[in-house]
Amino acid sequence: MIQDFGALSVTGWAMLIGGIAFQFVHPTVLPDFSITPTSLLLVAGVILFGTIFAFLIFLSSLKYVDTLVASIAAAFEPMLSTVFSVILFGLVLHPIDIFSIALIIVSVLVYFR
Repeated sequence: MIQDFGALSVTGWAMLIGGIAFQFVHPTVLPDFSITPTSLLLVAGVILFGTIFAFLIFLSSLKYVDTLVASIAAAFEPMLSTVFSVILFGLVLHPIDIFSIALIIVSVLVYFR
């Protein structure tokens, strides 16, 4: 699909369809926080850089790397985010966090056997 329509179109449609579908799970029509210019700017930053831009870069990288390599990198991303949060922000890990890190490592090792 990316080869036919391009990463930008696929990303845009995926975000739009996912956003509409998610409204049935957790509607955002009535936010439970006060809307200020700062909160709008922060939400826009998360949407643009944390979601759309990151997903677009991931899809664009599939032109240069094998899908297996990209999938493994995507699988390790939550684990690396957790490790960096422990190092940089002093996050305290709970047993479920350690279990999920181990689960990611085991699943990658099992896949390559």
